[in-house]
Amino acid sequence: MTPQKPYLLKPDDEIGRRFKYEFDGGRDFSLPDMDCPRCTPWNTTGSEYPSIAPKDLPLALRRAARSLGLSVEAWQRLRQEVGSAMPGDVEWEPGTEFGSLEADVRGNLPDVVWRGSWTLVLRQVAYDKLLDEGFELRGRSAKLNWKGGAPTKLTEVEVRLGVKLHDWRSLSRCEVCGRPIEDAPDRIILDRKTYDPTVPIQRIVDLPTSMVVSPAMKEAMERIGLSGVTFAAPEWK
Repeated sequence: MTPQKPYLLKPDDEIGRRFKYEFDGGRDFSLPDMDCPRCTPWNTTGSEYPSIAPKDLPLALRRAARSLGLSVEAWQRLRQEVGSAMPGDVEWEPGTEFGSLEADVRGNLPDVVWRGSWTLVLRQVAYDKLLDEGFELRGRSAKLNWKGGAPTKLTEVEVRLGVKLHDWRSLSRCEVCGRPIEDAPDRIILDRKTYDPTVPIQRIVDLPTSMVVSPAMKEAMERIGLSGVTFAAPEWK
């Protein structure tokens, strides 16, 4: 049976009319840039693993994080040194972030708060409702510094890579460092063969700043009435 098509999950751009708040967050621990002589220094946005504490990383990665940038050759040595010590579904790239999100917060928050458009943070009550619906989610409490407003607990949802784009970036990579060199496509067309409908939320491998939810997850989020999100139906082949 062909699975139902997932939905793109995006921030609600109109939320500012109903909720007035500030959310300024980041992580102290991230892997360094790759200094490619052809691409110039670069990193990957949207590669985030809050459930993995920095102390649990291989020593080589902890040491590498002290650097502002590594050469292509140094990155290759690092990958050889780490080998298979990381879980198979963890894709670590230049700029990958690990551990708890820390944020300064002020105001009245919606159910779903975003850092940029790629870090998904839920009010604890909203997160718990989705768990009660039976969805298996990875979450980690954000460390908050409240500057004003009614303090509430927030949980960042870890969204790992899953579905891929259809027939894109197959050949367009830097010959020196392997970085995909095409810009984001104007149309998001998913590869249906790579979609696992049992995973409620997943990132697009080729566009890790974008994520999709299963039809069941979308239905639950709408039924619960979570504020701060919108949905869009992508194409797929």
